[in-house]
Amino acid sequence: MKKTQKVLLISGISAVALFGVGFASFKIMENSNEYEKAQLEIEAREAKEQMERESEDVKIKAQREAKAKAAELEAKTAIYDGLEFETGLDDDSTETEVMDVMHKMTHQKVRS
Repeated sequence: MKKTQKVLLISGISAVALFGVGFASFKIMENSNEYEKAQLEIEAREAKEQMERESEDVKIKAQREAKAKAAELEAKTAIYDGLEFETGLDDDSTETEVMDVMHKMTHQKVRS
């Protein structure tokens, strides 16, 4: 009977030890999965913030370019001593519009 009790005691302790090792392994794996999920969320958030910063940078650059273009247009269309430098023509202007602008140019006064 003593031998049977020893075997049962050793078996019980072994079973509890195996259960403990199995439970600890499960918790470690569960924790690592949660850590990986948290890392993925952090990476996704950082990627989103980076995209937002880049988008904001593009908007700022576009605004600066628009201001520079407006300043350039203002300089082109400035009136200098009564002379207007902007013709109002572009690549899509018709032949009639070009002829009209040329006609107006020939009737301007020229200072020597």
